[in-house]
Formats: sequence, C-alpha cells, structure tokens
Amino acid sequence: MADTSVTYERTMKVSYPREAGRISSALLRRLQRELTYWGIWMCRRVGYEGPDPDTYEDYTAETTSKSYKLMCDRSDTPIADFGEIAYGERRIGMEKVISAINSWYDKGDNDSYKLKETIVQSSTTETPRWKGDYLWLSAVDHDQTMVRNWVEGVHICFHDETDHTDMTKMQIRLNPSTSENCSELIFKIWKEATKTQKKADIETWLVDTPLQLMGEVQAHVESCLSEVGFETEEPIIECHFDAKTESRSECTPDIIGRLRQAKLEAME
Repeated sequence: MADTSVTYERTMKVSYPREAGRISSALLRRLQRELTYWGIWMCRRVGYEGPDPDTYEDYTAETTSKSYKLMCDRSDTPIADFGEIAYGERRIGMEKVISAINSWYDKGDNDSYKLKETIVQSSTTETPRWKGDYLWLSAVDHDQTMVRNWVEGVHICFHDETDHTDMTKMQIRLNPSTSENCSELIFKIWKEATKTQKKADIETWLVDTPLQLMGEVQAHVESCLSEVGFETEEPIIECHFDAKTESRSECTPDIIGRLRQAKLEAME
C-alpha cells in the first residue's frame, strides 16, 4: 500500500491544583499582568495580528455620576445630603427626597426647597480583562503566526534548517480556571508529513525540536501561577501522541522527564 500524507501530533497537559478553589476575575487579571513581565501575552486563538502590549497595561477609567442635596433658599447648609445616586438607585433616591421635603413641610415651614444636583467626576486604576487562553511569546527566535483559522489558530513555527517550508508547529494554551479547581498548561505540537515516518523522526520533531522553549515557558508560567495561589511543585502531567489515523500512543516516562529537566535548566 502506498504511503499517504499524515499529521503527527503530540499533546502535553500540565495541571496545577488550587486549594482555594477557582480563581477570581481579579486574580485572573493579575495573572495576565504577571505573565507580561516574562514576555508572555494572553490572547484569543484567532486574530489578524499579534497582541498590542499597550493594551495589557493598567489604565485609568473615568466615571461621571451625580450627587444630590436638599437645600433651603434661606441657607447654604444642606438639609439632607444624599450623596451620589447611581442610575439603578435613582427611584429610591427620589423617594428619599420627597420624604425629606414632606417632613419639613409638616413643621409649617413656608420656605422654598430645591434639590441641588452636582456632577461628580472620578477616576480609578483598572487592570485589563482576561484577553484569552492562548500564549503569544514576545522574545522567541521562531516565527509566530496569528491567523483567522480555527484549525490552527495562533502558533509558533520551527522551520527546518535546510527547507524553510518544512516545519514543526506548536500551540500553547493556559486555562487558569477549570471546573476541577486547577489550571491547565497545554502544549500542542504537530508536524505534517507526506508519508508515514519512523518513530525516531517523529520524536525528533515533536519532542526534541520544541523541548527547550517548552521548558522556558513552563518555568515562567509556574512562577506566575504560584503568585495567585496555584500549587506548582508537583503538577500532574499527561502526554500522548496522535496521528490522522486516530491511533494513539502514550508518551514514555523519559519524555516527560526530559520536559522537567528542561524546565529546571530554564530556572537556573
């Protein structure tokens, strides 16, 4: 039987538990900011171009509201200060105004009363929302691609030294808030071949080629995850190989051990 084209794929999932439960939205934003210090930008799976670093910085949010005071025409001292009244609370606020006015009229006072409205402007420092579960690395020697293609999405390309069109691709995803109260760092590496390949060649493409970069990314991600309460000392690692024929073989223990070693070297 003639050989046919086949895509070889390796998936490695590293899970980190969090004793305190699922991470809050505030800590999600902090995690995203911590990752940028290592040149790691969270983004959507698809897009037209890479992330804009400026949009990951803290920003100043301006807000405008109204405050109300009940005043008497013969005095500059407020009878009642209702403070700022949000839109959803406006009806309740007006009821308070009417109640205050009525209580004064019951005393037989004939002075004129009015509601003084003041525009209140304030500013707060905000951290940008979580931008997506996929990783874009700013300091790598390999090409990165951001495409509007859900099959591949954002990924890194490791080009063959002799044939630039021949490449191994890697996509990295960080899911920091699963239903199991853990964070998952997922490496997906794949290689398209025109025919069935030897096991040694497949391991060269899917294990050796991205190994150093995987170790560096894992080390940086773990340092940031630990800042927001995840346990990173003994993560749970799952690894398997797939092919287009949907056959699957488990990663051998030495392959998992090599990633651990690469991470340790990156931390030195």
